[in-house]
Amino acid sequence: MDSLLSLVENMQEEIGVLDAFCVVRCVMLEAMESAQVPKPKIVQDALIIGREFQSGVASAKQLEQSRVSCWEFADSRSASTDFSDPEVCAVRAAICFLYADPPSEDLPELVNWFFILLEKAGGQVVDPESSLRKCLTTRSGVPKDASGWDRGK
Repeated sequence: MDSLLSLVENMQEEIGVLDAFCVVRCVMLEAMESAQVPKPKIVQDALIIGREFQSGVASAKQLEQSRVSCWEFADSRSASTDFSDPEVCAVRAAICFLYADPPSEDLPELVNWFFILLEKAGGQVVDPESSLRKCLTTRSGVPKDASGWDRGK
C-alpha cells in the first residue's frame, strides 16, 4: 500500500490535485466494483452515479445527492462512525469517490482511508497499483478537456 500512496503523491505533485483526483476516483470505482464486499442498493447506485460522472453523463449535483444518500443510510443505522458493520464500511468507502472536487488536498490519505474501509467491509484489495497505472494510462472513463484531463465540471 505504501508504494500506491507514493504513486498517488507523485501524481498529485506532477499533475495537480484536481486532475489527480479524477484518476484516484477511477481507481476507487474500479476497486469497489471488483471487491467482494456487501453492496447494498445505495452502494450500487453510488457506483452507477460515480461512473456516469466520470463519463460526463451525471452532474456534480447528482454526485452530491448520492453522497448525501450514503450518509443518510449510515446515519439511519446510527453507524456513521461504527466500523464493525461491513455494509456501513462499504457505504463509507463509496462516499470517498462521490465528490466532484477532491474533499481533501491530501489524496494519499483519502486513498488510504478508502482502502481501509474497503478491507473493513471484507474486500480483498486486488493490486490497486495496477488500477492506478491503468487509469493513468487510459484515463479510463474520464472525459478530457483541452488539457486532456477532466476536472469534473
